[in-house]
Amino acid sequence: MTPKRLILNGYYGFDNFGDELILLSLSRLFQHHGYELTVLSASPASTRQRYGIGAVHRYNPVQVLIALLRSQGFISGGGGLLQDSTGPNSVIYYGIMMLLARFFGLKVMHAFTSVGPLNEAFPRKLADIALNACDFILVRDEKSAKLVEDLSGQIPMLTADAVWLLPPLDASRHKTPNPMRGQGGSVWKVAVSLRPHPRFTVANQQALAQHLASVLAQASLGLNVELSLVSCEDAMDAPFLLAFEAQVRQALPLEAQAKVHIKHIPQAQALTTFASVHWVVGMRYHALVAALLNYTDVYALDYDPKVQMLASDLGLPVTAVDALATTPTQQFFDGLEHYQAPNLAPFKQAVEAGFSALRILLESSPQG
Repeated sequence: MTPKRLILNGYYGFDNFGDELILLSLSRLFQHHGYELTVLSASPASTRQRYGIGAVHRYNPVQVLIALLRSQGFISGGGGLLQDSTGPNSVIYYGIMMLLARFFGLKVMHAFTSVGPLNEAFPRKLADIALNACDFILVRDEKSAKLVEDLSGQIPMLTADAVWLLPPLDASRHKTPNPMRGQGGSVWKVAVSLRPHPRFTVANQQALAQHLASVLAQASLGLNVELSLVSCEDAMDAPFLLAFEAQVRQALPLEAQAKVHIKHIPQAQALTTFASVHWVVGMRYHALVAALLNYTDVYALDYDPKVQMLASDLGLPVTAVDALATTPTQQFFDGLEHYQAPNLAPFKQAVEAGFSALRILLESSPQG
């Protein structure tokens, strides 16, 4: 039987950690079930090499047309694509691609995604038209589900982020000793994932540096400490983290500086880093998810509704980035001492259910 050919379209090929993690999960899921994939990517050669799947340039009309003509399904998803918080271009591109896929007779799904915000009239109207061109809509949060229903009249299926189905890099890692809990080992490894944001002011950055310096200094009394500053989007995060390193070094007591070793980690090594440290302090949603999937303790820094919701759903220790300057350092010590590994099963089950429903639609007979 000839495998069904699918197009995956999202924010792929831009070296964004979260979106590449979504693509990794989706490509594994579909390949496992025998689908032949073509990704619309900003860096198709890199995508082909990294995932071993087909890819064409998302802005090459000839390549995209050929992919549409030879495919049976079109999956638009992962991340927040239909939103105008960054301007109308995202809605225009993804909406038009969904409509093109419908025009060429493909089954169209908007899957494992969030929708919104949609504040302006034109993006709202285009999103409405594009969503009504879909055979199936899967959203990863209730707010998106309500917006889709209000906007288009469609009732989407509620699922979760596709990344939740990724296996840990080391399935036995939950047995790894944590030196901060007196379980053995001489090096405590910490990773920090930050990004610029209007709510994360200089005063709050300095406060976070002071909180971390206090925790690291306390740990260094009996251990060596490795602090990894991890970029999830190199162009945005790396310069910001260089400045943050200086703030941490300034806040560290002199006696701790020799035992706290700081290094910078690029996006390409982010996953292995989150999977190998003992504690992740993170703003970015997918940094926290990657850590959780790999049995790493986390402390969430809330700057975005997705992070706030994740912390609430899983009972994670959390501080809003605009409250760091008024947060006592003891809150970070408490987050470490009283941390309880959350139950991730409901998220995994939600993705499995969504993927099963999507497959049923893909395997059904073509529309007449």
